[in-house]
Amino acid sequence: MKTLLLAFIGFFLMAAQDLQAQEDEVYKNYEKFLKQGDEALEKDRFKEAIINYITAEGYVPDNKEIIREKINYALDKTESLRIKADSLRTKAERNERIAKSAFKEVDKSKEELALALGEAREAKKEVEIANVQLKEEKEKVQKAFEEVEEAEHQTQLALQKANKLIRAFYFYDGKFALAYDGQFYFIDEKGNRIKKINKYSNAVQFDQRGFARVRKNKRDMLIDTFGIEYPVVYDVDDLGPNIKALDLSDQGLSKVPAKVFKNTQLEVLLLDHNHLSELPKSFKNLSNLKYLNLSHNHWSYIPSLTGRLFNLKSLDISHNKIKKFSPELGKLRYLNSLNLSNNSIRELPPEIGDMYNLQFINLNYNQLKNLPEELVKLKDLNSLHLEDNNLAEIPSWFNRLEEIKSLNLHSNSLYKNPIPASALVNLQSLDLSDNQLKKLPKDIAKLKNLKVLKVLSNSFSEEEKERLKTQIPWCQIEFVKDENKVNYLEMGTEAMRREAYKEAVELFLKDLSENNNPRTYGYIGQCYISLKDNKKALQYLNEYHILKPYLPATVIQLRELHFELKNYPMAAVFAKKVTVLLPEKHYHWHRYSQLALFAGQAADAIRAAKQALKVNKYRRSIMVYLASAYVLDDQWERAEQVYLEWKGITLETTKGSHLFDELFYQNIQELEQVGIRHRDFPKVRALFPNQRN
Repeated sequence: MKTLLLAFIGFFLMAAQDLQAQEDEVYKNYEKFLKQGDEALEKDRFKEAIINYITAEGYVPDNKEIIREKINYALDKTESLRIKADSLRTKAERNERIAKSAFKEVDKSKEELALALGEAREAKKEVEIANVQLKEEKEKVQKAFEEVEEAEHQTQLALQKANKLIRAFYFYDGKFALAYDGQFYFIDEKGNRIKKINKYSNAVQFDQRGFARVRKNKRDMLIDTFGIEYPVVYDVDDLGPNIKALDLSDQGLSKVPAKVFKNTQLEVLLLDHNHLSELPKSFKNLSNLKYLNLSHNHWSYIPSLTGRLFNLKSLDISHNKIKKFSPELGKLRYLNSLNLSNNSIRELPPEIGDMYNLQFINLNYNQLKNLPEELVKLKDLNSLHLEDNNLAEIPSWFNRLEEIKSLNLHSNSLYKNPIPASALVNLQSLDLSDNQLKKLPKDIAKLKNLKVLKVLSNSFSEEEKERLKTQIPWCQIEFVKDENKVNYLEMGTEAMRREAYKEAVELFLKDLSENNNPRTYGYIGQCYISLKDNKKALQYLNEYHILKPYLPATVIQLRELHFELKNYPMAAVFAKKVTVLLPEKHYHWHRYSQLALFAGQAADAIRAAKQALKVNKYRRSIMVYLASAYVLDDQWERAEQVYLEWKGITLETTKGSHLFDELFYQNIQELEQVGIRHRDFPKVRALFPNQRN
């Protein structure tokens, strides 16, 4: 993203331990940059002065009028210089007129001619001096105005970024929203700052996994909803003893890299959206692990996670193909949060009652018909989600779950009174939508803490609806769906399936304006690729990459889009990023070597070619790029050696079988066509005397 000048506005959070000390530091920086601006102004260094004033304003926006007065004064000084330059120009024109007048007097007498010539010489000198001064003053004025224009441009960029922040403003879990006042911090639904979470200079909102990404002391961090900070990396090669979190999501993994298990200090491990189906026994070595996310993979069973994982607090293994709840999970007795939604689980074993620290359970979208009575052992359970299962009734022992605050029974087969209202006195949110209910318990008025009741798509009579409204007037009751709420994202993806890409773009743009969902940028980019509008595809995919920088598929698309648009340096940049994300794929190193050549980066092309051979020694077509790179890198002897070694050998490429000689000569021609030149190119052509240019 583009840097901030007027205010470090972006996505940020959290408050320093001592607010008063921070405020003192802010004003100290304000006074420092204000003083630097004054000193620069006294020395006619207008660019430096303006930048310092704008920086000072970023620390104390309330003093905007004072800062603008100083900036206006700096601009007035440049205007004064311009007036002075105009005066010098006027003087020069006057002296030139004197010179012309003097020449007219030459015919009168030799003495007058000599005098006039003398005056003319003096006038000419003054004109030359004036012109030099005028040129210098023009350059100063022009430079000052360019600096002001650049400052205004940066201000506009900052404002645009701020507007994006406003559009992205939402509450995670109804409790945490990102706010900004010179630093980023989090607020609750009442607008009060959440003091347990610090302030940060750079931050991104909490994602669905329960973490927010922040920047502190030039290091990426993940923070949880308790405000605990975890230094994070996104590649196993970046792991070190001080790293507490590893995010390997969306990296196409079929197995967890062995290096992970040597870093026993890890407390957060995010492996979602991969192709995992098994875990090695060494996984149990991660005894300090607190958060583990295995969602959106290929699990058909729950892997063994017992052993030394006694610190594990949160486990997410949702969106898989699990059919059975492993009794072994009961040994994870310190687990607070368990998410097994979107699987095919038919029953829960009694051992679930041994997980006595559980506070949150999500079993949405499974195939449960009954619930084990052992759930009553979970004395701290306050959130239970059972949406879209096969429950016909709630057992009588359910009234012993006294701490339940949120209960979701949406889309089951309930037909009787579904809740013991007299017991669940702490209940705040209840969803009974899409069942077969005709009425609710008569003692529902005892639910004094109930804030939201959803009973959509049931069989309530008008009389029953009126009774509920009368008995619990403090509660927001939803009887019917909000028909005005349009799911543009779903409609857009459906249009994509129909290959109606223009229609899909319009729908995605509407979704973007309402929700600012990062994935929507990716969908729009895909549509524009299908519409063959590479510039717009690049625009939206680049935005998606900024929000989700570690998705290989997006980086690969950006690499190819830059290549098609003939922006070879940027294509090489993204080609290098792909090799960082997917270092084991030889063909990405192969492509990086090729694009580095097109960008004129010979040394990078050589390194990439050698790495491609290291990853896959049978990928012999890379020798063409290696030879060309040696030529560009002023290593003609090595290039000639490669040529002589591979001359006459047939290589397999994506375009078929070709002789090395033919491919080498063709590659040099391609480089010349994109504007790459080298003094040894004629030597290459001399190797092929029968070829026509």
